[in-house]
Amino acid sequence: DPNANITQPRNGMIAYDSTDDQLQAYIGGTWLELSAAGMIDISDDTNLTAGTGITITGDTVAVQDIYVLTAGDTMTGNLNVDAQMVIGSQTAPETSIILDLSASDQALRVTRLINPSVNITLPRNGMIAYDSTDNELQAYINGTWSSLTSAAVSDIWVNETGDSMSGSLQMIFDNPRIRLMPDGADTDFTLWVDDDQDNTDDDLFRISVGDTTGLGAMSITTLGYTSFNANISDDVMAIRNLNNAGWSSMRFEEDGAGTQIGTIGYGNPGASTHADVMFLNSAAKDIVLATALDGSEDRMRIVDATGNIGINTSPDSGAILDLSATDRALRVTRLINPSINVALPRNGMIAYDSTDDQLQAYIGGTWLELSAAGMIDISDDTNLTAGTGITITGDTVAVQDIYVLTAGDTMTGNLNVDAQMVIGSQAAPETSIILDLSASDQALRVTRLADPNANITQPRNGMIAYDSTDDQLQA
Repeated sequence: DPNANITQPRNGMIAYDSTDDQLQAYIGGTWLELSAAGMIDISDDTNLTAGTGITITGDTVAVQDIYVLTAGDTMTGNLNVDAQMVIGSQTAPETSIILDLSASDQALRVTRLINPSVNITLPRNGMIAYDSTDNELQAYINGTWSSLTSAAVSDIWVNETGDSMSGSLQMIFDNPRIRLMPDGADTDFTLWVDDDQDNTDDDLFRISVGDTTGLGAMSITTLGYTSFNANISDDVMAIRNLNNAGWSSMRFEEDGAGTQIGTIGYGNPGASTHADVMFLNSAAKDIVLATALDGSEDRMRIVDATGNIGINTSPDSGAILDLSATDRALRVTRLINPSINVALPRNGMIAYDSTDDQLQAYIGGTWLELSAAGMIDISDDTNLTAGTGITITGDTVAVQDIYVLTAGDTMTGNLNVDAQMVIGSQAAPETSIILDLSASDQALRVTRLADPNANITQPRNGMIAYDSTDDQLQA
């Protein structure tokens, strides 16, 4: 018993206790056993006496610092440390660290067992174990064993109102999915990125579903450029931009570089362009409305380079509006008396007079009938009003130029032309020609009758007729 028999012990003394067959050393004011393995058995407080760094209360031994210095040392029983702990270093830990592991070529190895959810009978939140069957590192979180794989975390829970996360959440794996699951019967959720914490309606990005805030099927909101916000429960998706000078629009991009190819939306009243109008923009692309899913059937196309419009066809380059159909036709507006009811007529307008059943056109500042034969009936001056090229004197209508454009057009009554006339061309005649007939495969055919001498009661010099009896051209 060196403790009893060495009356003046000094730190660093070593002695062999021949009664207990122990090698003992005087360390920190106390005789301690130095066992063969380099360990001190503190499971029996009789091996220790109180001293510097050691407190003994009944069967409890409190040790200020414990060092295990030799590889292979082991310990049986429980070690409860009511303090910070450092493993792998004798440096004091930082104040915020309860357990500090320090090594340059080693790591913590947790317990390995088959199916922790079955074999750990009293799991506690925060436990970590390695499932040796599934080769997974698992953690007990919120009452459930969850896999902590090397590439991802399979489940993340935010359990309390006001919980927050700093830093970045990055997921890199095949077929990524973020799933928001309601608790019980609750079907409302909101996922957003906020630029501040003032709880105003100015989130940078928000996706919401539910009835709590009157949202529709989906609400996506952004403050910076485009804003989606379905505030009416009947809407599937509505678009709103909180910036009065911006556009509530959807932008379409062609490639990963973000090349803009088109925009559809509404310009807010303060927008620099398209203010207070709905718009559809395209950058060097035709705009097509199609009914076939593969886009093969154009119902309407606006050509980017020219602005030509084609309905049921790609427009001809020479047509500003090109209509194509095999069993349908253009139907113009129908109204009573276009000359009265069209308040601001413009040359080129066409309308159907539903009272007189006439197709009319506004030409040269006047509404004119376009009859079924392609002619304008000028036998009744009430069909015309005076204007450019038209003079009305009583029942006489003087027209500067008359064109008969369609084969088969006919005219009743007399046509008196107090000017030169060209038939077969719209070119002006030479000054010496009163009547100019122009054709490449046609000729003048004069009246045919039997015996012009007998049957023309008022002949005049210069008349020509064909005698159908004698087969003679007579003058």
